[in-house]
Formats: sequence, C-alpha cells, structure tokens
Amino acid sequence: MSRILVVDDRAENRGILCQLLARLEHETVEASTGQDALDLVERIQPDLVLLDLMMPGIDGYGVLERLATRPGFLPVIVVTAASEREARLRALKLGAHEFLVKPIDLEELGVRVRTMLELKRARDAAQRKRDELEAEVASRTAELREMNQRLVAADRLKDEFLAVVSHELRTPLNAISGFGSILMDGLRGPLNEAQRADLARMLVGAQNLASLVDDILDLSRMQAGTFSIMPVPVDFAPLVRDCLAGLEPVARRGRQRLQLEAEADLPPVCADAPRVYQILRNLVGNAMKFSGAGTEIRVSIRSEIGAVACRVTDAGPGIAETDLDRIFDRFTQLDMGTTRVAGGAGLGLAIAKSLVEAHGGKIGVESRVGKGSTFWFTLPLAVPAPPGCSVSSSV
Repeated sequence: MSRILVVDDRAENRGILCQLLARLEHETVEASTGQDALDLVERIQPDLVLLDLMMPGIDGYGVLERLATRPGFLPVIVVTAASEREARLRALKLGAHEFLVKPIDLEELGVRVRTMLELKRARDAAQRKRDELEAEVASRTAELREMNQRLVAADRLKDEFLAVVSHELRTPLNAISGFGSILMDGLRGPLNEAQRADLARMLVGAQNLASLVDDILDLSRMQAGTFSIMPVPVDFAPLVRDCLAGLEPVARRGRQRLQLEAEADLPPVCADAPRVYQILRNLVGNAMKFSGAGTEIRVSIRSEIGAVACRVTDAGPGIAETDLDRIFDRFTQLDMGTTRVAGGAGLGLAIAKSLVEAHGGKIGVESRVGKGSTFWFTLPLAVPAPPGCSVSSSV
C-alpha cells in the first residue's frame, strides 16, 4: 500500500481526493497548509504528493521550491483550479511531475497516480541498487587498500632482506676470490691442469655471484632512494668501444661477433661514465646471452636532437608484444626455459632502466618473436649543459 499526501486548504477537496485514493487502496494523509505539508513530508516520507497551488502562507509554488532541494525522488501531481499556461509552466519548472486542472476527472487522476507510483518504485529500486553497489565498491576499495598496504610492507621487507643478505655475502665472496687468486697465481705451490681448470671455474662462479650481489645492492639502494650518480661531460663513443673490448673474450668463447657502428664527431654526453658502462654491459651482455653461436650483436650510436642514442640489436628469440611492457620490471624473466640455460636473476634491465632515467634519458625495446630484439637508450648532451649536469642527482 502506497502512502499519498493530499495538500489543499479546502477540506471538501481533500475529502474527494482521499475517497478516490482509498478506493484504489492507497493510504492517505491530509495537510491544509504548505508548512504542514513540508513537515509531513519529512515525518511520514510519502510516496506521492497531490498538491494545490492556491493556499495561504506557503503556497504550492513555495512547497515545490523546498521539495526540489530535498534528496531523493518524490513525485508531485499539482491539482489546482489555476488553468493558466503560466501557472502550468511555473509549476513544472519548479519540479512538478504532472499538472491537473480542477474539476478533476477521477479516472484520469487514478491513471496519473498509478503511473507516478510505478515511477517512484522504479526510481527507489534503482537508488537502492546504486547504494548497494556503492557500498560494495567502498568495501572492495577498503580491502584493496589494505591489501596494497600489506604488499608495500612485504615489498619493503623483501628489499631490506635482499640488501642484508647481499651485504653479508660479500665477506665470504671476497675470501673465495682472494684465496682463489692466490692459488691460481701459484703462491701456495704449483697446480696441475685439472686443478687449474677447476679453480678457474670456481673463480668464474664467484665473479658471477659477486656481480649478482652488486646488482641486488644497487637495486636496493635505488628502491631506498640512496643511490646517486655524478654526471660530467663524457665522450660516448670511446666508452662504448671500451665496453665492447671488455666483452670481446666472452663473445669469442660463444663464437659471436660484436659490431660497432658509430656516427662520426658525436658530441659529448652528460653522464656518469662507470654507470653508463654498467648500462652497456647489461644490454650488450643480455644480447650475447640470448643470441646463439655464430650470431652478430650490433651496437650503433648516433646523435639526436639534444641527445645521443645507443641501439643494441641481437639475434635472439625476440619478445612477444604482450611482454614488452614488463620487460624492464625487476626480477622479470619472460622465457624461463631460455633463462635457465642463459642464467641471470632478471635484474639487469631493471637496473639499466633506473640508471638511464637517472641521467635524464629514455630507454625502450623493439622486438618481434623470432626476429630478435633491439634495446635502445638515450643520454642528454653535455653541450649545452642541462641543469644539474655537474652535481650529483639521485635515482
């Protein structure tokens, strides 16, 4: 049963309307003034209002103005003797949903009342659904926020753990490398060929582990914001040549070729040379790791507007388009089968990205499955010197 508020200053008019609504099995409440109507709306929360316009005190227009500021949907049917077009337009502009002129056609009134009540029920149902959805969204958002806080805390603990473990690994690694070198140099007596071969493998393993420890420590400092670079004007081409020369023995063992294509008269870049060397070793080393024997790794450097660009192209298996967005994420290894053979912890590209961005450069990758990959990065020119080029800047 719906509750309808009938508002009219004349008792006989209210009586006629209430009798009709009672036959339609609606509950009715009467108000003789605009103020009484407004008070009842707040107290009884009616489903529909039948409103006269011409009343003393607060008239029907005043009631409509106040109801328009009220939250929620409350349909209003104006029932009045005022038949002028201006009265109809004014009432509708103020928020009335229907306008009926006295004398009322009771059958028409019944149809209008039923239509407005159906609309009210539909609007209320939609509002309840919205409220339920908003509550659900709020609940899910709170859960996601709490989960995110836990993940952030876990990530921080992981970084702290890695930093501590990596630092503690340095002492035994230094001992292994140091005493291994003493043995390799024959300071503790001569070694036979088998012993030298075993010792060489041990030292290579120790060096690989030391590099991994350095990567983890660098990454931990980057995450903590305590890592810094000292950029100065640097000739980029000689730096690239030195890096490739250092990797040449590894390339020969893998029967690979390192090819450099350098544009003539490249301007100097603003860079921290040891860190740029680290970027190059990561990218070129990665290209060598994933390219097969007998392949060529091409490194090209050329000038661009305000920067020097370096491109490292390999002959590897390539990267799927869906994986390109996460290739620079830390601890990311896309092809686990290949990675298990090639080795690595998935830190090199993440570190390279952080170092390039610390210099104010950009880094990216172009790749197609089965067609190899090209990793590229840019470094800003030293002339004109960008702001902060001569001072330390943090990652």
